[in-house]
Amino acid sequence: MNWVNDYLLRAKPLSCTALDLYAARCGLLHTFTSEFNSQRLTGARRVFYAYGASSVQDLQSRIDSKNKSQEWVAVHTNDLYEGWKLGLTKFLEELEKNHAKKARVHEKADKFFVDCVLEKQNV
Repeated sequence: MNWVNDYLLRAKPLSCTALDLYAARCGLLHTFTSEFNSQRLTGARRVFYAYGASSVQDLQSRIDSKNKSQEWVAVHTNDLYEGWKLGLTKFLEELEKNHAKKARVHEKADKFFVDCVLEKQNV
């Protein structure tokens, strides 16, 4: 959530919060739906996505008309992707200036990603 606040939402302000996005991630990861454990994530709203030519404002208006804006929030997938992309760019720029942070990020990344050179050597 810190990364989302510091990079994604700073680069592209959205109507959702970092907690809303974390809850959406939990729902997708654990239930393959947008539903999440609301007892564990108190205050998070369920994210509904507009995509393509759909209007996020129209979707949010429908949410508001049902008096559900405290429970649900509309986000356009293009805006979310743009925020992620801009935030990632800023994050990578900062890593180039902060060598200690860059080393920590690479150390963690090595636990998940394989260098293509190793694959070529059949390791």
